[in-house]
Amino acid sequence: MPQIYNSYFKIVNLNGKEGLVYDWALLLRVMGTQRLSDIYGPMPYSKVGNGAYNVGYDDMPDLYNNLFTDLDAAVAGIKSAIETGDGVIKYLATADFIYQGDLHKWVRLANTFRLRMAMRISKAAPDIAKKQAEKSVSDSYGLLGLGDAAWSTYNDGMNPLYRAAYAWGGEFMISADVTTFLEGFNDPRMPVYATPATAEADKGKYVGVRNGVEKTTDTKAGHNKLSNLNVTKDDPLLVMSAAESYFLRAEGALKGWNMGGTAEEFYKKGIEVSLKERGISDSSTIETYLNGTSHQADYVCGSYPEDNCAHVSEVGVRFSVNADEQLEQILTQKWLASFPNSWEAWSDFRRTGYPKHFPIVDNKSLGTNDEVSTERGLRRIPFPPSEMNTNRENYDEAVRMIGGQDKASVDLWWAK
Repeated sequence: MPQIYNSYFKIVNLNGKEGLVYDWALLLRVMGTQRLSDIYGPMPYSKVGNGAYNVGYDDMPDLYNNLFTDLDAAVAGIKSAIETGDGVIKYLATADFIYQGDLHKWVRLANTFRLRMAMRISKAAPDIAKKQAEKSVSDSYGLLGLGDAAWSTYNDGMNPLYRAAYAWGGEFMISADVTTFLEGFNDPRMPVYATPATAEADKGKYVGVRNGVEKTTDTKAGHNKLSNLNVTKDDPLLVMSAAESYFLRAEGALKGWNMGGTAEEFYKKGIEVSLKERGISDSSTIETYLNGTSHQADYVCGSYPEDNCAHVSEVGVRFSVNADEQLEQILTQKWLASFPNSWEAWSDFRRTGYPKHFPIVDNKSLGTNDEVSTERGLRRIPFPPSEMNTNRENYDEAVRMIGGQDKASVDLWWAK
């Protein structure tokens, strides 16, 4: 929050709450706050002042309404700057780590982000969700399309995923969930996402690591020889893929919302755009993939056979005629298209149960005061202790908003 708000209030103090720079800052504030809310739940938002963060929280229904209102204001301001040829635009090129001052793409990103927010609350507040989703789709500036994916550079000189996976000596590896779906689907994105294993028993294969494996000095050394993320220190970080906009519309179409097409059309387009975003443009390869019927592979690890597990999903890539399978297909492909945006994958899993995942290998929360289901996984992160220590009255009220327990096993408002 300080990283967002310190800069936000500097801009407010210099410019007031008007002008292109403020509108851009407001959009970033909305996007950052929504992401934080996905993690914790209720958030301080409408009551936050200049340097004052120890304030009351917005309950999640109110927070989303406030975020939608501010998103509208930010988009209107950015559109006005485009249409009037605001001279400030040229100065954004060096400050904008995503689109280098291309405001049309920022509006398309904002519209797609509104659609993501609408889908998040689609079971908790279906009427508001439908209205906001159709508003996004009908906007004349459109949604993210091929060439519009939001990839961000950074000002600290290193991709943070590379830092954790390589510079810190293998703090994490690519998940077995990812590699088994890619393997089962004969997915051409496998070598784009993952590196082959170097362990003798798995050499040359793509073998991820099961989630929840206890890390010791010995197990870390061994697992570091399995597959990892295919990422370099200079690679940009994915904020939102263009493919996501199509999968969001596919899910909306399943709900009967007016998305401008059918679920199958958007599902196929989402896959096509994702493959092209990752450098796979051969039409025959794309067509073959779209018609694939094989499902997720079993997890087979020669190095750690005790972790082997049968597949948990039966869906293939070809769009199913079975309505009960279509949502799982859409969410599974959205997850693969959004890799490695793990925050969004976690939110979709809590919201829908998809994509299906292998159960956690070693759930150390069992038998504790905050026991988390092995199958359903972590539902939120508890509020930071600093909130309890410095903002106690408002913290207590926020805990009441989520049912009275500040636990990782508590479902958020939209997780229906």
